[in-house]
Amino acid sequence: MLLLRHAAPRLAPPRPAGPGCSGSRLRWHGSHVASRRSSHLARSDGARAGGGSSADGAGGGAAAAQTEEARFHDAYSKAFTMSQLYVGNRPAPVPAADWETRRRKRDMEDILLAARRRGKDAAAVQANLAALEALLPDLVNLNKMKPADWVALSEDVTGAANKLILLKSAYPDADVFSIVARRPRTLLESEQRITESAAAVKALLSAAESVDEIIQAVPELTDPATLSRSLSFLSTSFPGQDPVALLQENPGILLNLGESNVEDSAEYGELTTKD
Repeated sequence: MLLLRHAAPRLAPPRPAGPGCSGSRLRWHGSHVASRRSSHLARSDGARAGGGSSADGAGGGAAAAQTEEARFHDAYSKAFTMSQLYVGNRPAPVPAADWETRRRKRDMEDILLAARRRGKDAAAVQANLAALEALLPDLVNLNKMKPADWVALSEDVTGAANKLILLKSAYPDADVFSIVARRPRTLLESEQRITESAAAVKALLSAAESVDEIIQAVPELTDPATLSRSLSFLSTSFPGQDPVALLQENPGILLNLGESNVEDSAEYGELTTKD
């Protein structure tokens, strides 16, 4: 017993973290204390058992402590959260492609449910939307239109293709596929409405160097009412400056201003304004 008392070193408690004490220094101090305690326990166990020298026990305990310390620091360097640090059997993250597949599946389920509620043939709706996506890949998205609108759009795929041609005629230098992908609601408008809207938009932007460039950057401006409100907003926000020139210089200016948000509404795909 006397030997054990002399062999056991007194371990001073760790000093509290002060302004100049870094986290890495605290972790080293804790690891150092744990290593010394493990070494002491190993020596004590070896002395009690009487099998082998105390040096052998200390060496084995120190090696075990160093292995555990190395494992902890390796996990610490790879962890971003406490759960990642302490949960050993954490499942692998879901790849982004799988999330997109799940999102598309949920969207189609909601659209088919809306179709059944309206007495439509769900299989026909799904087939027509697949044909539409063969023309415009990855078009169907409930963040851009609500399920009932997708059901309505699926009823006339040929008409949707004709409207794409009409849009290309109205804005020949614009990427109409990109415009429709960002604002699919355009395909729900009649061909006459699309033609009249294009004429009104060109009249409002008659002073612009490239109307097509503006429309491609902000597809929501294919709606004359939205364009008119946006020009009025720019006139109020930048007095003394030509709003059309501002829009031509930076077509995305409306997307960057807090008061006029022309991003799609997740529910209706329309212009939303933050008051």
